[in-house]
Amino acid sequence: MINKYLTAVYKDGGRGELTDDGRLILDCWGLVRMARVELYGRNLLVSDGGRYGHDPIGFATHYKKQTDDMIEISDPAPGCIIAVLHKKYICKHVALVVHDMQRTGLGLHVLEINPAQNAKLWPLSRFLNNNTLRTIRYYDD
Repeated sequence: MINKYLTAVYKDGGRGELTDDGRLILDCWGLVRMARVELYGRNLLVSDGGRYGHDPIGFATHYKKQTDDMIEISDPAPGCIIAVLHKKYICKHVALVVHDMQRTGLGLHVLEINPAQNAKLWPLSRFLNNNTLRTIRYYDD
């Protein structure tokens, strides 16, 4: 099931529409909200829980509103949301923590999508090393 997310293409505001060749069109919030339902049976989050990259104030406002209904956890777990924050409160990106036994056989990974690379699955440790200058928070419901 995770493979369909790995072929997704990034589009600001993408919420699961399909390309002509059947790939999902998602932004980071769209990917997180769809994948956590399908892969982990979590509740479907509101569509505008994330705002678009060109509206950081709107994104931060909706991030705060959505996470008010979630539990901040100290250790990442499969199905939780990773929020990447700038200056400790401005949400710049979200991704999903996954346990990917089928593809790699070990450890926690991060499923994400961004305009530079489209969808990507990589080890949690590498994701964290790539974001050392940002605040990372984990949320679950």
